[in-house]
Amino acid sequence: MEHYIKNIIPNIKQYGKLLSQKEYFLNKSWLLINDKGDVIQFTFKKNGELIVSTNGDAVKGKWELLASNKILLESTVSTLQLENLFFNKDIIVLLKPSKTEELFILINETVLKNKDVYEYLKNIEENGYDHPVYDDDWEESIVPIFVVIGIILIAYVIFNLIK
Repeated sequence: MEHYIKNIIPNIKQYGKLLSQKEYFLNKSWLLINDKGDVIQFTFKKNGELIVSTNGDAVKGKWELLASNKILLESTVSTLQLENLFFNKDIIVLLKPSKTEELFILINETVLKNKDVYEYLKNIEENGYDHPVYDDDWEESIVPIFVVIGIILIAYVIFNLIK
């Protein structure tokens, strides 16, 4: 699947963000599922602290943004320098530059949990990011409710003024 994802990335890069736009990834739960099936949770704190939890066992580390849209992740286990291939509010695709060019795909736990990453990226490629990919954006569906409530309140006030 990594091969397919690497091929999609150049076509969707214009819909991505820069890692310097930290508000999109700070204090959110990002999940990585490794080849063994372990669920690894990453939380990037504003002060540069990194919390990495593997199947519930957590360690603290550090993260730092580097030049050229790269990030340094440091824990008690290892230190990695990764390159941002694609990043938005839902997914972070990082590359470990090496002979194998290993991908690290982090998904926003609240948005993409249990969703197909490849299908998500393919949808961005085909439709652009402006189109809803998954109908998890409750903000868009709740706005009409507030409009209706507002109209009802205005009608109620006008009706009571006429009495």
